Amino acid sequence: MSVTISANVLVRNEIKHVDAFVRNMIDACIDEVIFLDGGSSDGTYERLLEYKVKYPYLRVLHWEQPEGSEYKQGFNEVARRNLMIEASSMDWCLYIDIDERVPIDFKSRLEEKTMSSVLLVAFPRYHFWQNGIRVNMSDDKVWYPDLNYRLFRRDQRLRFGSHDANGLHNYLLYKGKRVMGGFNKAKVIYTAIQLRNRCLLSLWGG
Repeated sequence: MSVTISANVLVRNEIKHVDAFVRNMIDACIDEVIFLDGGSSDGTYERLLEYKVKYPYLRVLHWEQPEGSEYKQGFNEVARRNLMIEASSMDWCLYIDIDERVPIDFKSRLEEKTMSSVLLVAFPRYHFWQNGIRVNMSDDKVWYPDLNYRLFRRDQRLRFGSHDANGLHNYLLYKGKRVMGGFNKAKVIYTAIQLRNRCLLSLWGG
């Protein structure tokens, strides 16, 4: 039996990605998708509401952010991400961007028996810049490894934190302590890689 997953997605003016992302979530049988819109003006919010009517497991939250505040004062990404965790109702939370995709068999890889003792899943990320050259090879001391904790158990002990006042550069906290690569408080497994091509589209594969 596979685990149940709530996808957590921050959006603002992402209309060009909405249809393909929703289709991917449906095809991958993700149990719940929570969108937090930051004040879209390009029809993103309205389009998501249309999908919500058709697919009740898609939920749309709204948090108006100051104009031009992306990655600046007032953005407060930490609070937004924690709000989505609190709004989630499935066993696991998947932190994903709307221009990213999961493989169709994503859930079947995460069998309940295997995941029963797991708290976090780390995804090694491969970087491809605009020239299409992969940066973080295994012998690269700067970019390798680049681990992202994107899938985690919905647990009161796990929340996002930040080292700056804007809550912008965020990371996961476990019992108030930052989750690092050497995290040994719970079993960590690596089940997927993230491929970023031309800084636009990320594909998740095994």
